[in-house]
Amino acid sequence: MKKFLYSLAFAGLAFTACTDFDDDSSKVYPDGPAVTVDIKANGDSALIYSVSSTAEAQSIAYALVEGDLSADALSAGDVLALDGAMFLKPATAVNDTVSGLEPYTVYSLVAVAYNQYGNTGDVVVKTAKTSDVVIPEIEGFKVVDTTAVVTFSEPVAVADTAAIVAYLYAVKSYDYTPAEVTGVKTSGNDLIIYFSGANQGDYVTVGWADGAVTDLAGNSCGALEAGLDEEAGNLYDRFGFVAFALNAQVELDGWDGEKYADFDNFVITLSSDQTFYKGTLGVTFSVSTATMQATIQSKALYVDGNTLKVALPAEMTPGMTFSVALDSAAVVDASGNPCKAFTLLAADTALTALTAMPLADVLGSYTASFSFYYEADANTYTETWTIADGGVAEGYESIVVISGIEAGGYITTPSAGVQAVFNSLSRKLTIADVAGGGAYKETPVDILFLDYSTQDYATLTFLAPGKAAAEDFWMVYYNGLGTIDYLDNVVIVRN
Repeated sequence: MKKFLYSLAFAGLAFTACTDFDDDSSKVYPDGPAVTVDIKANGDSALIYSVSSTAEAQSIAYALVEGDLSADALSAGDVLALDGAMFLKPATAVNDTVSGLEPYTVYSLVAVAYNQYGNTGDVVVKTAKTSDVVIPEIEGFKVVDTTAVVTFSEPVAVADTAAIVAYLYAVKSYDYTPAEVTGVKTSGNDLIIYFSGANQGDYVTVGWADGAVTDLAGNSCGALEAGLDEEAGNLYDRFGFVAFALNAQVELDGWDGEKYADFDNFVITLSSDQTFYKGTLGVTFSVSTATMQATIQSKALYVDGNTLKVALPAEMTPGMTFSVALDSAAVVDASGNPCKAFTLLAADTALTALTAMPLADVLGSYTASFSFYYEADANTYTETWTIADGGVAEGYESIVVISGIEAGGYITTPSAGVQAVFNSLSRKLTIADVAGGGAYKETPVDILFLDYSTQDYATLTFLAPGKAAAEDFWMVYYNGLGTIDYLDNVVIVRN
């Protein structure tokens, strides 16, 4: 009913209107103008095309696109929506050449013309296919995860999957091994080769027989030999690095098992069930003295496939305390992967480097001097002590015999010989035996000397050949009775 009412209302308006009303609906709008296109191939990668229209055309829309398009499926609006579409107003003829196209590929030239009223003529499409007589060139190669990607100058196809191979190369062991090619496919200009069996750090190289890889027209890309010779045209890339942790054992030579390292003979031996290959062999010594802290860079000595040795560097001096670490990338594995830093000697067990003192610097006749604590150091006592070779030595320790100790009279019978231990690294002489006989209320007793701070056997430290001093009070200890006095400032100097 509503549609009918509208129709009547329009009719009534028509009858009552002025008869000479200039009604636009009475005008005649001409059809859109025709457009002419032409396109032809110019070799493997170029096209020559032209676009023109009749004289009444006010504007032209056109586009050159890849693919085989149909005019029946396109409207005028579709032309402007195409990638790279051009709109020319006023309409002008176009003659042009476009290059850089893909070979053996169909391209469509699409155009439509508009008159002054915006009416369009028919959409016109013309196609051309580029030729393909040039053999594709390789433009790139890379290994990504477990795929090798070869990029060509144009789209390619695989004609013989079995003829495509991949090889692995371990850079340090110089071993070539075939990889398992698990799949091959193409994607546009890329040939993608899937492989397995590579270790991190291996080089991956690929190759194929003549005819195995072609362009889309069937032209062979030729044969490619696998290898690592860039000048020969081989393709290779590295399967990403990964730092590895050493599984290693550390042995120390030239130290006394506690604090001191033999400066002249100190060696760290690093061995592993992994195979070492020479890297930088860098070693870092973290050194300190009472007044400074520093690092000293040094080198490890490569012994064989799984053994390194580290010695103290020449820049160090006796008395420096140090810890040691093998630097990251100091050694590499067969595939060239770097090692992670590895602690050889930890900071909490750091050693102090000393030059071992020969036993000959200790033996001889000495003047021993000391005072008594209970006398407030008022008197200095002197005695003659003799240090002789005890004839027993093991590692850095030697048994010596000290005779002549009287301790200012506490030992009533001069000792015929007290055994002591000399450590050539720590340079300490330790009286680890009964020092001699004494008497308490006319009862014979044994006397020991003990360091006051440690309550352990008394020691003398050799400051230089033929000169030693106590680092603490010596407790004059009657065995079974306790401490009766203290020797202070004990020093011995060779006569």
